[in-house]
Amino acid sequence: MKIFLSGEVQTNWRDEITKMFKEHEFYNPKVKNYSAKDKKNERKAIKESDLVIIRLKNAGKGTKNEMKYCASMHKPTIIQKDNASIIHALSELK
Repeated sequence: MKIFLSGEVQTNWRDEITKMFKEHEFYNPKVKNYSAKDKKNERKAIKESDLVIIRLKNAGKGTKNEMKYCASMHKPTIIQKDNASIIHALSELK
């Protein structure tokens, strides 16, 4: 399964998920090789993903735009509003 990670970059929430669910492929805009500023590549990655995880805590305009794009495509999405655990929701994927 391909999963796009969207949201705040101040914490290590992305690292926690990618380490715990190694059997999935992740698109992580925070990784150096991926240019988060390149909207064309970002939208392509979202389109190619099977699931998008959006962390809204401290999210900026870009994250909100990605959320709108996902909704317009009816892309399966997990949204985390506060400190609730994404790990529990993802454990159902194993």
